[in-house]
Amino acid sequence: MEKLEKEREKNADFLPVMRLGYLYGLLDKEERAFVKKFLKIEPSAYGHTQPYLGVKPVPLFMKKIENQTYLWKGEEKEIPAQYLPFRAWWAYRKLNKAIGKDIGKPLLIKSGYRSSAYQILTFLYYLVQKHNFDYKKTLSLVALPGYSEHGCPDIQGIDFITTDGVIAGPEISFDKTKEYQWLLKNASKYRFYLSYPKNNKYNLTYEPWHWHYSK
Repeated sequence: MEKLEKEREKNADFLPVMRLGYLYGLLDKEERAFVKKFLKIEPSAYGHTQPYLGVKPVPLFMKKIENQTYLWKGEEKEIPAQYLPFRAWWAYRKLNKAIGKDIGKPLLIKSGYRSSAYQILTFLYYLVQKHNFDYKKTLSLVALPGYSEHGCPDIQGIDFITTDGVIAGPEISFDKTKEYQWLLKNASKYRFYLSYPKNNKYNLTYEPWHWHYSK
């Protein structure tokens, strides 16, 4: 986790497209062995049945999305650079133009493409920093590498956030927004689909903000 924080300070824009080889280069022998063992964990052992999508290489053609800002409690916040495979970005561009025309506000991308290496770091961050090493709880919220739609360009996962900073929280949830209602009615026109509805078959937490593009 200390090495992740150092990389975040130096290369925040690079982390989502970090390759496994680069990650291994940051680690010592014992840490590399841990990561390789970690990649072999099966979510089904913890009651989650999402399909294995594969540990895929970082796509060659990616679109970098920068300068996204939102307002939260009167304070402007900037989202770190995000990436999408070109086809998913093109579809998102058309969807965003349509939603902006209909409700007067665009949708922002809180999290787009995440390489397998970055998914490892994301999972470990939540496991250690947020859930006190509770694997089962962490697995209900964050997929393991190879199981995450964020790292699968064929069904690219995206976490949306509104320009008001709404994704999830005790004050207002994404599924209470105009943006979510618009997505329910119109997202499929642009080949975007809700991944984890309520009571989903994978036994994963309901995520109204998480949608995937399917080409």
